[in-house]
Amino acid sequence: MIPFTIQIPTMYGLMLANRHDINQTNALLKTGAAIDHNTIILLSDVLRLIKDPVFLDVGSNIGTHSMALRGIAKEVHSFEAQRIIYNMLVGSIAL
Repeated sequence: MIPFTIQIPTMYGLMLANRHDINQTNALLKTGAAIDHNTIILLSDVLRLIKDPVFLDVGSNIGTHSMALRGIAKEVHSFEAQRIIYNMLVGSIAL
């Protein structure tokens, strides 16, 4: 049986992702970066301008933004409503 969740080494750290996803997982597999990596760069530049920034990632999916910005923000809070995707997010954080 082929696993539903795969581990991907990314520029944000080791992440868990849905092997059937054709968007974010595909981008992470091909480049090691999120499909919207330019947005992450912009957010990191903005967070560096704020003293003790707190980042809220609402609808975080597998957590590419949370993982990328965890070293810049003082606190990162991630929220994902879909249980399976949430478990991937939590697993990536644990890794």
